[in-house]
Amino acid sequence: MISKDRMRSVVKQAIQIFPTDITIKRKHKDKYGQEDGTYDIITNLTGVLYKDDSSSATIFFSMGENNFTKGPNSVHFLTDWSEDALKVKPLDIIETTSQDVQQSYEIQDTGANMEIYLNMLIKEVD
Repeated sequence: MISKDRMRSVVKQAIQIFPTDITIKRKHKDKYGQEDGTYDIITNLTGVLYKDDSSSATIFFSMGENNFTKGPNSVHFLTDWSEDALKVKPLDIIETTSQDVQQSYEIQDTGANMEIYLNMLIKEVD
């Protein structure tokens, strides 16, 4: 049987080859539970930002009140399983901080996998 710790170390080594630093933000709610247009910084993570162009199928899935579509050429952010990574929730915003051009994405699915890594499905936002 393969050890989770061994697999985690392999994921961490792979991330160091093409690292992308990001900041995770969540819409701030006032004392009445209404969004006020500002964001709270949740955490900073390092992982790999990549485009999955290996599938030509379109998949539709639902998470409570939120419906998402995973189409061909979907974008993902892969990061190791950690206490900080577990703070991430669907609809949080990812902003790249280590690239020349800052990009923003909305998390569609956190993609938790066997307590080894998170392979988040994300969608670019303006």
